[in-house]
Amino acid sequence: MTSSPNRGDGLYALNAVCPYFTMFPLEFPISVLRELDVTRKRQGIVVDPFCGRGTTNLAALIFGKDTVGVDCAPVAVAATAGKLRAAEVSVEGVVAEAKMFLDASNGCDVPDGEFWSLAFERSVLRGICALREGLKSQPSTPTRDLLRAIMLGALHGPRRVDGSSSYLSNQMPRTYAPKPSYSVRYWQTHGMTPAKTNVLSVVEMRAKRIL
Repeated sequence: MTSSPNRGDGLYALNAVCPYFTMFPLEFPISVLRELDVTRKRQGIVVDPFCGRGTTNLAALIFGKDTVGVDCAPVAVAATAGKLRAAEVSVEGVVAEAKMFLDASNGCDVPDGEFWSLAFERSVLRGICALREGLKSQPSTPTRDLLRAIMLGALHGPRRVDGSSSYLSNQMPRTYAPKPSYSVRYWQTHGMTPAKTNVLSVVEMRAKRIL
């Protein structure tokens, strides 16, 4: 039986690869599973019928248990799949896969309009669209599943005090995306423009943090 993981081993960063609507800390399912395993000596498969971002499923893997997660939301499924297959993935593999899709960015469709021009710098948006099209067109693999989860977690978030950011969008809350009209008004009122961020560097930085 595996004991509770150390915070330095990347599992907590992996659990936070992508935010979701309702989230609870990894410690919670770990404590429940430890009680079930140690005190009650129960065995079997850990099933979460509303798995969200897969925190319970990740805790089950820490204890070496088979686990099944079910959710109707595509973002939840993508986040969970990425986390549960991360043990089969390397940083180099994620970066190589992302680079392959980004190299094809000139041929992808990029949306236009006021919201898009304020939400993402044009080259960043092109990179996001290239990764999206590449991941949609190719069959699922552990590396692509984790890359998809990393991109979902990097799409939007707050800027640091110095104005820099590890996210790809203009200033925005991390856990939810406001309506486009509200976002446009906010950015215009505060004179905020999207930064030209290196998409591949963001992917590599996040992959190194969780793997």
